[in-house]
Amino acid sequence: MKNFFRNIDWLIVLFALSINLLVMMIFYDVFRARDFYIDTKNWVGIVVDLAIIVYLVKIFKKKLFTEIKILTLLIATTFFALLLQKYILHVDYFNVNGKIFTNPLFKQFQKIEKQYDIDLSFTQKTWIDNVPIDYQHSGLFLEKPHSIDILFFGDSTIAWGFIPKIVEQKTGKKVGVYALESNFLTTKTTQLFKKIANYYLKENGIVVFCFDNWTKSQNTNSVGKAKKEFENMASWSDTKLQTYFKNYKYTLDSKLAESKTTFEVNGIDRDRRNIKPNDVYSFSGFQDFYNSLSDKLKKEYHLRLKTPHFYFDYLEPIFNPVLHKAKEQNQNRETLHIRWDYNTITQYNPNFEDYSVYSNGSSFKKLSNQEYYKNALAASKIKAAKKIYVVPLFTKESSYEESRNLYKNYYKSLGFEICDLGKIHPKNEHYDMQSRAHMGNTGGVMQSILMSHCLKNMFDNTTEFPDKNRSLN
Repeated sequence: MKNFFRNIDWLIVLFALSINLLVMMIFYDVFRARDFYIDTKNWVGIVVDLAIIVYLVKIFKKKLFTEIKILTLLIATTFFALLLQKYILHVDYFNVNGKIFTNPLFKQFQKIEKQYDIDLSFTQKTWIDNVPIDYQHSGLFLEKPHSIDILFFGDSTIAWGFIPKIVEQKTGKKVGVYALESNFLTTKTTQLFKKIANYYLKENGIVVFCFDNWTKSQNTNSVGKAKKEFENMASWSDTKLQTYFKNYKYTLDSKLAESKTTFEVNGIDRDRRNIKPNDVYSFSGFQDFYNSLSDKLKKEYHLRLKTPHFYFDYLEPIFNPVLHKAKEQNQNRETLHIRWDYNTITQYNPNFEDYSVYSNGSSFKKLSNQEYYKNALAASKIKAAKKIYVVPLFTKESSYEESRNLYKNYYKSLGFEICDLGKIHPKNEHYDMQSRAHMGNTGGVMQSILMSHCLKNMFDNTTEFPDKNRSLN
């Protein structure tokens, strides 16, 4: 070992250092799983490093590599690579513990907002929310009593991805949502829905029911998976329930203020302030091209571009587990639940492969289940100026048909109007879905646009589709 250090060629060490510094400056933010921009300051460093490398390469051409020199190069390269990893770990501030970060879908949202004339700027800053949602937790509880024009009750068909603010922009109405995964529309759950509607809905407000087929096809006394929380809440007196709503609002208001302060103090996006991305040099520019090409191959030719992840999958979890976790979350190799407010939670995963489809089926199947009818009857008794049954977006024609048959057999005769998203779905479009009935990625935005179009028709009898340049036919 002493002989090795005695014979180190420091030019080779300098060569290894220059290579690593060059890599760091060019791909610094990529290693941190974020976009990068090559600014003037970085260009100076890159030019200097390239000059050093060119000079050293000329020298090495005149000198034969000995075993000591080769070993020195390998050891120095490994050392600087590990040192770079350590440095990146210390400066990384990406959300791992729920802090605010840039919405990974925001660039796609910006394209949609231009096309459909909506404002999605409020979706730019997000946080990860993996907390289970139950009957006692809802963004609706932040609203004032009797302030809601349109009140949605639903399950995961709108709990995942639905954006009330889009409907508000398109209809001019105040929208509230009480939806959670595996929420049932039954006689029993409707008891709680009535109390919530009585407290939040305006006198002339309307109620919209958006449920999957199976969640409204349960026994009358069935409750979703948060049964304990439901039983507790349903047993409260009106006074206790109202007190809970008021206290819940104050609690969440303070949390929102704390999150906002944390974001402003920490300056989460400080290194992008006043920086305009360059489509040629930014990773995001390449990423947009890659995603566009990948989606086209996947949809039209059933082919997919795959990127090898040998280092990411096998080495980084060992060398740098904390950074690996941050990169894994930010690159969304697994589904993330992201929020920008307490009314919308979006499932994000670039690997979702399901898509909504247009459907205009009109077949009728006679059904005669008394339990299902009682569920519909209980929902019809919620006090509202109008009650609307939604046929959600699905990936299969059979799911649309089942939903329409449930409406025709149990809800239509009780005075429910219908909002059939499958029929107003553009024929040649396909919206991202996480599964058969769950919206994913940008799918929730498109679902919300369709929903607002459907509701607006009911208010002013217009038939114009939100995108003036696209025909429904």
